[in-house]
Amino acid sequence: METRWMKLYVDFAFKKLFGSRGNERILIAFLNAMLKPAPDKRIAGVTILDKEMGREYSEDKNAILDIHWFSVVH
Repeated sequence: METRWMKLYVDFAFKKLFGSRGNERILIAFLNAMLKPAPDKRIAGVTILDKEMGREYSEDKNAILDIHWFSVVH
């Protein structure tokens, strides 16, 4: 049986891996690797919230917020 992996450049796969509760450590490692902050400015924690922001009126557009907050070690 062949094992199939989902490509991370597929939007769904990327969001599932980096934007799901329980995967905070993976997201922190990814952000620190991509942003390359100074050692004293590395991201130490993130909070992944519900991404869907509700509509107030039926004609409003739906908004999605993927990253809401991150903290930096000082």
